[in-house]
Amino acid sequence: MRVPDRDLLGREFEAAVVRLDQLRDKPMLTTEFYRSIGDSLFDAGYQALKDFVVHYTPFGGGPCDRMHVISAPVGSGKTSFSIAFVAALDRGLVVCKLALIEQEAVLDWPAADERFKRGGVHCTL
Repeated sequence: MRVPDRDLLGREFEAAVVRLDQLRDKPMLTTEFYRSIGDSLFDAGYQALKDFVVHYTPFGGGPCDRMHVISAPVGSGKTSFSIAFVAALDRGLVVCKLALIEQEAVLDWPAADERFKRGGVHCTL
């Protein structure tokens, strides 16, 4: 397991924030105040992912004693930015899987399609 690429994840996060903001009646997640909360949340989320990769092993790794906390007022976008972070992580994995399948499909489409259906395509950002 590898730590996801920060730049790729950051681009997907920004895109997810914009998409979420466009769904609102009153867009605000891209204002200066909210952007600072979003930046803090992205940093904490990324550090938590790094901690998970370092401390987790399938056979029992050591626990990570660090806690990543975002202290901000009610209504400051913490939940919305958390949703955007999860969406960015998911989107990055899907894009990566599709790229792998596309590369294989050039050589042997039926085999690539079957491998995907069996869940045999695994990707780390």
